[in-house]
Amino acid sequence: MTKAIKFNLILDGNPVRNLDELRNNFNVEDILESYRNGSLKRWLDTRDLANESAELDRISGDDINAALELCRIFQADCTKEQLKQAAYPFEFRQKEAAQLQQYKDFKKQNNEIINAYHDSYDKLLLELDEKGSDYSYVKPALAWLYENHPALYQIDAEAFYGRYIKKHPLVILAMLANKDMRPLLARSPDKIYSDLDFMQLIKSHILKSEVDAFLDKWKADKEQPGVSVIKNLKECASLIEKNILMLILNYPSNKEDNGTILYSSMLNKTAYPLAYIPCENISSKKNYVKTFADETQTHWKDIIPKGKRVLIIKMESGNLLRNCGNHGEELKEEDVNGKFLILNGMEYKSNNASDQLIYMEV
Repeated sequence: MTKAIKFNLILDGNPVRNLDELRNNFNVEDILESYRNGSLKRWLDTRDLANESAELDRISGDDINAALELCRIFQADCTKEQLKQAAYPFEFRQKEAAQLQQYKDFKKQNNEIINAYHDSYDKLLLELDEKGSDYSYVKPALAWLYENHPALYQIDAEAFYGRYIKKHPLVILAMLANKDMRPLLARSPDKIYSDLDFMQLIKSHILKSEVDAFLDKWKADKEQPGVSVIKNLKECASLIEKNILMLILNYPSNKEDNGTILYSSMLNKTAYPLAYIPCENISSKKNYVKTFADETQTHWKDIIPKGKRVLIIKMESGNLLRNCGNHGEELKEEDVNGKFLILNGMEYKSNNASDQLIYMEV
């Protein structure tokens, strides 16, 4: 019978001649490699270690399971924690291999992913075109845009600004109110201020169909809720100062139902009584940009309570603003206009009842 030629295993950089040396130089990665290439099996057989050789034959599964079984066979006193640590490098490699495959799949589908990414951005722009006057939609839509498409937006920032500053300025105002997106705007706050059409901004969003429907109701019943009547020149002068958008219901001079929409500041002397209704009482769409006009004399008027954030859009000269309850603070026109400050609540002081403060709760 031919005698088997013995050879040493190399574990942890050292030659191994017997089981004691194997245990003393046990290195899970080295012994797994010798198991996989068959040298461990031959080494055991040349030393007549039949029990250990038979144990190798029962090993199955991936590298993680094989490493754990080799630890059990040759390091019987291993604790569960040591076995867990022994599996770490193989678990990492397994995850790395899975990630590599995932990357290959990603690369294979690269064009589809890029197209889907751009399509998602374009879809959002189309929805903003449609719903750009609804702050309850615009606010979360911009947050989603910042989270999912910041790089694409920055490439498109100039065109994005031009797309909405006139058509849907609420979108730009909402970006000014978003601390993450505010620095990414294509224009500085003072340039945005000069680009805004303030009369358009505060105009109520009212559809012709809503006007027609109200006029039909009013013709059938002149006692509609919300309709006011101006009886004389003094009452008309008081209305003019409020500068509200209103629907003129009739001119008594020509006995015709008129249905003219205009700002009260545009009223000329006319016959009385004059029936009208504020457009905000007709429109189904909420106007998120608001105005306030009143003479507060020497007192601070609490307009928005503390705890609510307010974006200041415009204030007339000679008036003062401050954060709610912040006694001693006096924000003047130059502190406000072109800055788009965000206040915590709002208190206002004015000596002119016709001066309009324009703001938005954010």
